[in-house]
Amino acid sequence: MMQFLLSNQDIGNIEGILITICSSMKNKEKLKELLKFLRENSIDAQFPNLEIKVPETGMTPELMMNLQNDHFKAIKSSNIVYVFNPGKYSGRMVSIEIGYAKAIGK
Repeated sequence: MMQFLLSNQDIGNIEGILITICSSMKNKEKLKELLKFLRENSIDAQFPNLEIKVPETGMTPELMMNLQNDHFKAIKSSNIVYVFNPGKYSGRMVSIEIGYAKAIGK
């Protein structure tokens, strides 16, 4: 179980703000913990397609493109993009998402 620290002042500063989390799916269980924690503290956060089931045959280019497009839409609709990289691994797709967020002024 991960521990997250958040003060009442932090919560007041982000009220009404939508956060999109970018992270490797290798962090899926930790992402679930983070989202649960944020939502329990009335923070609106999203990570599109967290519950997606990857086929046993692996990720197809079409599926990867659809997932990426969903994440781009989420980034565009959010106020904040938060990169979550426990273990200091983010991955290629997170780098692309950071570039997209920067390009649209997030």
